[in-house]
Amino acid sequence: MTPVTKAYLPNKDKYKSYIDRIYDTAWLTNNGTLLQELERRLKEHLGVKHLILVANGSFPTARLQSTRPKRRSDHHAV
Repeated sequence: MTPVTKAYLPNKDKYKSYIDRIYDTAWLTNNGTLLQELERRLKEHLGVKHLILVANGSFPTARLQSTRPKRRSDHHAV
């Protein structure tokens, strides 16, 4: 029987090694070394050239909107 409500806990020593790396660099957010490593490993695993990890959909949506070509319908007369 598989316990449905039992939480998955990672290996404590491996988890602690990641926490130690965070404390050693004092870098918690915004493109830290662990994020860069995770993106690199995921790109290799998935066999893709580009990959960006984000916390929510606001940033990628704003980024896409700022980089897409303007259409005629985007210009509004005031």
